[in-house]
Formats: sequence, structure tokens, C-alpha cells
Amino acid sequence: MLIRIPMAVVVLGAALGGQTWAQEQRCGTILDGQNHTEIAHLPSSALEAARSDEQLGELCESAGMYVQAETALRRAIELYPTEAILERLSARNNLATLLASIGEEKQAEQEDRIALVEAEKVGDAGAASLAWTNFADAEALQKHFGKAIEYSRRAVLIDETATSEPLVNRMLAKQALGFALAGNHQCAEAIPLLEEVLTLSKGSYGEQSGEAGISQFVLGEVAGRCGDSADAAAWMQQGILRMKATLGASHMGYLHAVSEYAQFLRENGRLEEAVIAEREVRMANTTVDARTLAPLASLR
Repeated sequence: MLIRIPMAVVVLGAALGGQTWAQEQRCGTILDGQNHTEIAHLPSSALEAARSDEQLGELCESAGMYVQAETALRRAIELYPTEAILERLSARNNLATLLASIGEEKQAEQEDRIALVEAEKVGDAGAASLAWTNFADAEALQKHFGKAIEYSRRAVLIDETATSEPLVNRMLAKQALGFALAGNHQCAEAIPLLEEVLTLSKGSYGEQSGEAGISQFVLGEVAGRCGDSADAAAWMQQGILRMKATLGASHMGYLHAVSEYAQFLRENGRLEEAVIAEREVRMANTTVDARTLAPLASLR
């Protein structure tokens, strides 16, 4: 499993901390594109309105309200004027990530393909890298690891060539490549690559950051696939604790990580611990959009 979470959402979720209820109240005004309260206070220009909707989409996603997040992000894409192509690309990338994370892989792939065409047209290496990373994640989800390796290597190459690319892009591309390599039984290459991503996460965002937590969990999940159950258990558990502290117990990334951890525990005979983890997910599912329990593809 790769956990696809926009880094903006990770940072926003950590910054807001315990304000989930307030987020839900604000996001609750958005339903099926009808948001009369918000529309009455929209900024005067289309660009400002689009920016407001993109921020609202990230806010809703961090609150675990994924239907409302999708509505806001789609509206942002529609509102961004033609000349704001880079900002529209950002919104489209966030939408693709959201769709993939709630199991809407076909729609996510469609958004990614549009983003790749637009990115290459304007020479936006960052958006192109993210699109190739997303394609790699989608192929890995279908166990097409050869294709996943090919696509993620393209993303890594773009990031290495364009030295000004954000650190998070390099991390995501290498994480996708590491996961694909492990799926293709190339563990000797996969583990060091994911350890590098974890080191980058800790050094750039902090030992206790959400980014470090996600990176550590993915390293553990891959280590388990590679037969290293002892290290896998420690890494996954530590990663989950960091994710809970920064993202919140209702965040889709955290819940999917707990679900995967529970499966790992069962497969390794730790049934009592697995039951506790599964109970947490079931309890969260009473308040979180049910679509969030579909399989995830990647961290973003």
C-alpha cells in the first residue's frame, strides 16, 4: 500500500490540530455543489474564488469530509482562469490524489493524464513528476510492478534533472519506486531507497512530523513484504503513532495505515493486537465517509 496524501493536507492537518469539529462545520456547508452561504461571500475575481475553493478542498480533506473536498476541488479547477494554469495544475493534482485515495482510480488516472499534458505544455517539471508518480502508484496497485518501476523512474529522473523541484516531489517519486521495486522482488534496492526517504523526511520536516510518520510506515510495510517482520512491526507502529498525532484519528491516511497494520498483525499471529486495531477503524468508520476505506494507492 502506498498512501497518497497531498503534503499541503499533511501540513494543514498538523497545524489545525484539534480543530476537526470546526473544519467539519465549515465543510458541511458544501454539498452537491450547492453552497449558498459560501457563495454569498466569494471573492470578487474568479482567481480568488478558485484559490478559496482549493483551500476549502484541502480543509475538507483534512477533516475527513471527502465528498465535500472533491466538490470544492472540482469547482476550483473550473473557476481558475486560463492564464492560471500552474494553480489549476495544483488543484488537479490534489483532486487526482483524493480520488485515488478513496478508490476512484479511473477518475484519478483521467485527472493525472490531463495534468501531464498541461504540465508538459508549459514545462512544469513538478507537475509532470507528480503525474508520473501517480501513474506508477496506479500500476503498483494493480500489481503491474514493471510498469510502476518504469513510470516512477521517469519521475525520479525529472526531479534529479530539475534541481529546483520541491523536496516532497523527490520523496514521493523515490517512495513510489521503492514500493514498486519491492513488489518486483528487488528488496535489496527498495529498502535503502525508502530509508533514504525517511531520512529526508526527518531532516526536512522533523522527527515527529506527519511526513516522517508516513515515510516510516511505508518503509515498515515494504519491509514486511520483504520478509523483515521485526523491523516492519516497529517501523509501522512508530509511523502510525506519528500519523495519528499530526493527521488525527479520523484522517483517511491514518485509518488506512491502521487497517494495513491490522492485516500485518494477523498475518504474523498477533491476533489480540490486530483486533484492537480493527476495532479502532470500525469505530472511526461510523463518522468518516465510507468511501475512505477503499484501498489507497500512495502518499502525496
